[in-house]
Amino acid sequence: MGLGLRRGDEPNGGCDETGGSATTNGWERRRSRPAIPQMSVDRPPVALPLRHKPVHANVFALCRGAQGVRPHIGDSGQVNASKSARGLKVIRLTNWVFGIALCAVVLPSLAQQAGGTAPTPASLAAETKALMSDYQIGPEDVLEISVWKEEGLKKEVLVRPDGGIAFPLAGDMQAAGKTARQLQQEITQRLEKFMSDPVVSVSVLKIVGNKIYVIGRVNKPGEFVAGRYVDVLQGLSMAGGLTPFAAENDIKVLRRENGKDLVFLFRYSDVKKGENLEQNITLKGGDVVVVP
Repeated sequence: MGLGLRRGDEPNGGCDETGGSATTNGWERRRSRPAIPQMSVDRPPVALPLRHKPVHANVFALCRGAQGVRPHIGDSGQVNASKSARGLKVIRLTNWVFGIALCAVVLPSLAQQAGGTAPTPASLAAETKALMSDYQIGPEDVLEISVWKEEGLKKEVLVRPDGGIAFPLAGDMQAAGKTARQLQQEITQRLEKFMSDPVVSVSVLKIVGNKIYVIGRVNKPGEFVAGRYVDVLQGLSMAGGLTPFAAENDIKVLRRENGKDLVFLFRYSDVKKGENLEQNITLKGGDVVVVP
């Protein structure tokens, strides 16, 4: 509080209770009282309009208020440091809780506006499993076929060059060009003639039939076994890329499917520029890439 000085009017004649002088150079210390503002009766107080601040502005204002907390002053005029510290901790804890709740609400919406969330390892594994389930069996692939609770009906089968396999009780059948699920359904139907409700499982142990061939003006022409699906660009990279004299806009992909010969054109210069990307098709086992 402010202190004022006034001459005379000492309550004890200028001396304190111990008899000592309480004045200095004729002046005494006393507490000054703040002036009480007078409110006009004729004019009522004007209520100021409230501004509606956005949520983030209120959060920042709350944080600034937490930093400027005034210390607690008791009735005796002494500063209560413990109460001020506890109040500051409570306000900071409240700000943390409110900030975490705000992030939990705002961040998912921002991620959705940005175009979705990032793929998780579980989703990537599911996509890989779905892709492998659609793999078409090829010649020289090694399969494992088994029937539940039938020890004599478990066998590793090598797919013949003509695409056929043989399995006990099911006989000879075509496996090349089919997925593992399709082959499982066909074997199940054949075994139903000899047993009730057979449970058949078919798995691909070794992928050898997914072979592609790159010939012509490449650095490493030849036969390549692809353990996964590859496109034309990836097939060319497996062959070491094009030579300086290759006709990059006359590349062809030859495919034999259902007894028919198909030809797909590939312009390397367009794909290199990011144009006509639909011609960068996925290669299948037995495809031949010709680079003139």
